[in-house]
Amino acid sequence: MTDYEIEFESDDDEEKVKAVYSAVHGFSNALLVKMNADPLEVAAVLASNALSIYKSTLPPKDFEAIVDAISASRDSVRAYEPMHSSETVH
Repeated sequence: MTDYEIEFESDDDEEKVKAVYSAVHGFSNALLVKMNADPLEVAAVLASNALSIYKSTLPPKDFEAIVDAISASRDSVRAYEPMHSSETVH
């Protein structure tokens, strides 16, 4: 998944996050590979959607904190790794 340390309340929570990550990764891969979408356009839409979700669901103080945390993690971000055609998204 990622190199970030995430604490989950239960194994079920971790599995849910892994499933969402896998589905979004598969969808992103389909946009890039099958639809030949511009990678920067896909990234911009995903980032915009993520920030909109945070802004809509978090109190302002928490929204500011997560945006700061995202910015501070810039040195930890890994390059995008496309899925291989044999990988299946459920």
